Amino acid sequence: QLFWFDRDGSRRAAVGPAGSYRQVALSPSGRQAAVSRRDPVTGNLDVHVLDLATGVLSRQTSDPAYDSDPVWAPDERTLIIGSNRTTWSRPFRKDLVTGAERPVIPREARNLWLDDWTRDGQFLVLRRGDGKSSQVYVAPATGAVTPRLLRSVRAITDQYHVSPAGNRIGFGTK
Repeated sequence: QLFWFDRDGSRRAAVGPAGSYRQVALSPSGRQAAVSRRDPVTGNLDVHVLDLATGVLSRQTSDPAYDSDPVWAPDERTLIIGSNRTTWSRPFRKDLVTGAERPVIPREARNLWLDDWTRDGQFLVLRRGDGKSSQVYVAPATGAVTPRLLRSVRAITDQYHVSPAGNRIGFGTK
């Protein structure tokens, strides 16, 4: 079950239906959340959009693959979804208005995950790892070119996020 909490850690209210949730990404406006949720019948992991005012879930993926790691576009019209629906994991762009989906990077990118989108909508921050080290990449949001390696880190890292000013990138280690 998802819950709202006060800043002091007190539980306020449940949000949406109970279920097996994996990741939650609040939309830039704070009115919606993109969530990875396991289907209790098929066991598939799919991405849903949760309207935080009504608690209504809208399924965005239904592929038998593992679909997760949703990231919102600044305008809330698009989600990037990580999926292993091809031979390896890679990000797909989902237009929430038309329903159209397409790979973020035009050519087949091996085990590449999207972690953030700059607030100006210009760039994507992507990550790749081998279990011992990680690499962070930057690519134009258009996906028209090969991502550019920004830095290699000798640790397993995850959840790269761009600062509000767009001049720093933070991350967590495992």
